[in-house]
Amino acid sequence: MLPTEAEWEAERASWSSNNAAGAITSPPKLPLVGNRNFSNGWLDGVGANGGYWSGTVSGADARGLYFGSSTARMLAGAAFERSDSMFVVLRIDPLISAAI
Repeated sequence: MLPTEAEWEAERASWSSNNAAGAITSPPKLPLVGNRNFSNGWLDGVGANGGYWSGTVSGADARGLYFGSSTARMLAGAAFERSDSMFVVLRIDPLISAAI
């Protein structure tokens, strides 16, 4: 199950800074993975930005967490078209993961 927009917002609020530095030092350790371009299949933005899907949709597009060196925010629309390939972080219930 993908994290919802609200879950990503709560995660982002816990970061030491609202940018890539806060993302990589957070418990999920979110790196600057970039994204795969839907039109040519190339990897874009690796090392410069991070894009992670959420389970929340907005019209024909999905919402996702985006961050770079200066900011982090939730985006939708052209930035997170369903045809783009972003990275996925699965939400795991802490009680289940503690039992594994």
